[in-house]
Amino acid sequence: MWEILEVLRRWQRGESKAAIKRETGRTRKTIRRFVDQTREVGWNGTSEPDETLAVAVARRLKPGTDEPRVGTSAAALTPHRERIRGWLFPRRAGGFGWRRCTSSWGARAWTSAQYERGSPSTCSPT
Repeated sequence: MWEILEVLRRWQRGESKAAIKRETGRTRKTIRRFVDQTREVGWNGTSEPDETLAVAVARRLKPGTDEPRVGTSAAALTPHRERIRGWLFPRRAGGFGWRRCTSSWGARAWTSAQYERGSPSTCSPT
């Protein structure tokens, strides 16, 4: 915001766009956009630019709402939020989780399965 205000103050004092570019590091095209937006907002250049003007220019250059927008993926997944949380953060009793299983011939492996507390099985929840 203060960058816009600094450009507008320099322009209001009568500095050239090239001089403003040297001092602020903004391109002449950007400076021209700032000045054009001030004219559209209704500033005539006779009064000192203030923060209200800089905010109006910034909003015209980058329009948008302050509220975050929900994308299509998030909108599709929102109804399934609890199920996904259950997969990512399993509860120990009655949830899904990783367990170490031993087969009948003694091989050990990790598997993802649903288990109940105290269920008789060769798999032990970890």
